[in-house]
Amino acid sequence: MELAGFHVTGAPSNVRFVRARVREACAGLGLAPGRLDALEAAVAEATTNAIEHGNAGDASRFVGIRVWATEETLVVRVTDEGRGGRPPVDPEPPDLDAKLRGEQSPRGWGLFLMRNLVDALHVSTRDQHNVVELVVQLQPRR
Repeated sequence: MELAGFHVTGAPSNVRFVRARVREACAGLGLAPGRLDALEAAVAEATTNAIEHGNAGDASRFVGIRVWATEETLVVRVTDEGRGGRPPVDPEPPDLDAKLRGEQSPRGWGLFLMRNLVDALHVSTRDQHNVVELVVQLQPRR
């Protein structure tokens, strides 16, 4: 069942709107508050990456958000209007000490964070758009 489907422009200020809208769409699913907070953080990171990397900061390009659920699974899909053609490179896992020593870029936390905030992360390209799917397993209702 589709819970939400919408687009926002690539203005960085829209990340807050996306977070709130996804939280609202998922409110009736019975997710524990911590799980909902983790999903919201992952959605914010995926949206920020779509704006900054996929759409190259071009505020006139859109980011699409689609939220749907089955009895077992919740999926949030974030799609940009970027260059597509290849999924983002999966960087080496961030090492805080190496970052502090300047041996790793201070950036590069996005995919790592998303992967650790949800149950599954799928990154792909479709029709020349970058697509990130965040998957959360739902507890069976009794």
